Amino acid sequence: MNINVRIIRSNRKTLSIELKPDEIIARAPMRMNEKEIYKFIESKKDWIDKHLAKLNERQKIIDDLKPYTQHSDKLQFVTDN
Repeated sequence: MNINVRIIRSNRKTLSIELKPDEIIARAPMRMNEKEIYKFIESKKDWIDKHLAKLNERQKIIDDLKPYTQHSDKLQFVTDN
């Protein structure tokens, strides 16, 4: 896995991870050892890979739609009434 990891420490009891297209954000307790944080992230590698793939698919769809919405502030929907 070759992606940036940002660690945010706060007054919490649990460790969580949040995925962004270009980074993993780990929210960790203040006293948690950095080695433990990376071990947790590594243990979730399959889940991370699966969800990053979904994130990238969604981003591709958005990028494909950009030419159609680039010059309009609002999308127009046509319905049969």
